[in-house]
Amino acid sequence: MKTKLMSLLLALGMIVTVFAGCGSSAASSAAPADSSPAAEETAEAAEEPEAVEEAAPAEEAAPEEAAPVDEAKDPTAVGDSAVEEALAEIEIPDLELPLSEEGITLTYWQQKPGGAVSSVAPNGYFDYPHFQEAARQTGVTLDFIQAEFMTANEQFNLMVASQDYPDIFGNFNSLYSAGDDNGIEEEIILALEDYEDLFPHYQKYRTSTKFLETATSTSEGHISGFYELMSDFIGPFFGMMGRGDWIEELGMDMPETYDELHELLLAMQDKYGCTTTIYLDSAAVGNDNFLAAGYGIACMLATNAKESYWMVQDGVVTDGITGEGYKEYLTMLHQWYEEKLISSDFTNAAGAMSADGMGEITSGNCGVFFNGAPMMSMYSANSDDPNLRIVGMPDPVKEKGEKTHVDTTEFDFGAERMSISTKCENPEIAIQYCDYWFTDAGIQLANYGVEGESCEVVDGVAQFTDLVLNNPDLAAGDAISFYTGRNSTPSWSSNSKLLVSYNEDESAAFDTWAASRDNRDAYPYVAQLTIDETYEISKLAADYESYALECRDKFIVGDMDIETEYEAYEESVREMGLTRALEIKQDAYDRYMEQ
Repeated sequence: MKTKLMSLLLALGMIVTVFAGCGSSAASSAAPADSSPAAEETAEAAEEPEAVEEAAPAEEAAPEEAAPVDEAKDPTAVGDSAVEEALAEIEIPDLELPLSEEGITLTYWQQKPGGAVSSVAPNGYFDYPHFQEAARQTGVTLDFIQAEFMTANEQFNLMVASQDYPDIFGNFNSLYSAGDDNGIEEEIILALEDYEDLFPHYQKYRTSTKFLETATSTSEGHISGFYELMSDFIGPFFGMMGRGDWIEELGMDMPETYDELHELLLAMQDKYGCTTTIYLDSAAVGNDNFLAAGYGIACMLATNAKESYWMVQDGVVTDGITGEGYKEYLTMLHQWYEEKLISSDFTNAAGAMSADGMGEITSGNCGVFFNGAPMMSMYSANSDDPNLRIVGMPDPVKEKGEKTHVDTTEFDFGAERMSISTKCENPEIAIQYCDYWFTDAGIQLANYGVEGESCEVVDGVAQFTDLVLNNPDLAAGDAISFYTGRNSTPSWSSNSKLLVSYNEDESAAFDTWAASRDNRDAYPYVAQLTIDETYEISKLAADYESYALECRDKFIVGDMDIETEYEAYEESVREMGLTRALEIKQDAYDRYMEQ
């Protein structure tokens, strides 16, 4: 069982990264990172081209402006037919390949893939067929500097502090807490607008909607990297889930309200003897606010005042860590804590992706938890209980028929990004290499892998082969990761291709979660802060967030009385900086709406 849990932990780490591409705050400042220089390895292309020191000539024609999209219909509809039609009308000369006749090697820092894929890729990305094929086509070989998942933040920080930069950063935006504008000002990464003629294919897709253009630009107007852009969606990837076999055995309906969820938890506790009937980690919100959202709040506390507890109601920015909804939520959690539905040690719990969390779920000590749909079948596969069946559960609400309004997990572009460092000696080639992934050939390679191996083209349409759909060593989802590098290769990415890898329960979870949320009050994660605002709000948050976290836990366990001390808590957290932080977030929101 221990081996199974470790495999599951590594797999989840990768899936969290993979599906951040379908739901991750790519434009926000991330929490402070931790990171030690990883040992460098050298990849060889399948056929090594010869190399040149200079980039191939850039295309002479710049991309035309995309036709206007009907944003009144859906301003963020990247996969909308109107967008696709507009894109089809834009003609850009083919990228001249190879980019280097003699062959050139660029260093690329990225988190090493784990989970099931590591069984067929012991050397990490060096073993990925699509990177080898890209090297053959472009003449550019990537020398991967691969950081272990659990220590990537620490290794990144050490690398930046030592100024020993790679040619290309993977996920700089997710790891550098000071933000992209500061990264450019501090001369860590390049401002790409100075090289705009070298990436017309990326520009074609990046500017296909005003939303994407704004989202992939910094608050100072810089283009700081090549984002993964989504061409379509298949539904929310994350939400509440639970033991479907237990719900059926208990003869209970799927809960919709908090009261119904409470009844289910008590029944599970009584029949199965759970001591962690609902798994909450130290964030106490069930991932991305899914448990709290029914009270009309987003209250997940994160460092650097990220969007996790900001909301917008009728144009006014509000927070989810004060107010009546937050008080009601804390009151409910205190009751559940007293009833021992929540672990007495939840304040130290590392989350459902930790080894302890996995053990609670797969051993039968937990009935309800929060995670991504692709993990559902993996829990069953890694449990000794043959009856374990995980199903998606709707976000709980106060009254039947209501929806939650603050989901922040479904975005039009992913966390994955390539940024060019200032230490890159061949920035023109590095930029053109990134642009390659947005050409027709690069898009097919990043979505379906090598033609004749993982995909075949039938009537002009790429489709996966049996090597992916019925791989002897990998589940379909893992095979897609290995053959397409979907968690490491920013491109114009299709989510619908992933449908082939989901079972019936996983596919149904998308519909369940989508039906229970509408995102009406979600703060736009692309409403970016200026350098000065980032510094100020980070300084403020260091004080009031720590205090809010301390009080939250005390309210839940009963060390503070909600009825008599909550009002004083609200006053204190506002005086410590929340009021000013709200003003800053309002200014950022207003600027975004003006754009």
